[in-house]
Amino acid sequence: MLRGVICEDNVFTRKKLVQLIESFGGIEIVCCAGTGKELLAFAKEAEIDLVFLDICLPDLSGIEVAKFIREQHPFSEIIFITSHDDYLKEAIELYATDYIAKPPSGARLQATLERIKQKRFANKKILELKSEDDLVFIPENDIYMIVALGRKVRICTGNRQLEANHSLKEMQSMLGPNFFRASRSYIVNVGKVTGVGPCSRSSFELLFGNSYKAYLSKSLYEDFRTRMKTVNHF
Repeated sequence: MLRGVICEDNVFTRKKLVQLIESFGGIEIVCCAGTGKELLAFAKEAEIDLVFLDICLPDLSGIEVAKFIREQHPFSEIIFITSHDDYLKEAIELYATDYIAKPPSGARLQATLERIKQKRFANKKILELKSEDDLVFIPENDIYMIVALGRKVRICTGNRQLEANHSLKEMQSMLGPNFFRASRSYIVNVGKVTGVGPCSRSSFELLFGNSYKAYLSKSLYEDFRTRMKTVNHF
């Protein structure tokens, strides 16, 4: 299920958009904001996949909101739904997924969302992992990072952490090309990494846009940069 947010100052239009978008399935609207600042306050602490933005808002413009969203959620899909047709250039510069005129055509909006869902859910691999006496099934794309815990690992997803009875080497053999062995203790989902910062003489700190942090050996930095250019971001 993709998590979507709407920023639209007209209450009637907001309600209509929620009904229309959720009627297509696969998307949950987790925030309906009437101002840009209200949306950004929510987005600062939440995971979001889709952002539906009006241009003309009572405080910040939709373009300004989109710039902040790009910094906080660089891989989110931004869809402008607006009666203003003179901001297309700015929308393109922000890598907006679509720019739809009001009132939005249901067919056009549905086609755009189907493209997004196909891209996000394509080849979604499910991992079968051993945890204590149980089997746990986790979508590979949900994993942010994996941390070595002796003979076990801690798997960190967007909404939970769990321990599994596998070594880091075993986990590495299960995972696809979006995953990178960043150090002796960490495997990271490169598609979730949002930044790299200094840490020590021998390592960098990897950031994920939430509270997670991992560590990258400096000797692997160039290999990491190369992988960043080739993976799918989601």
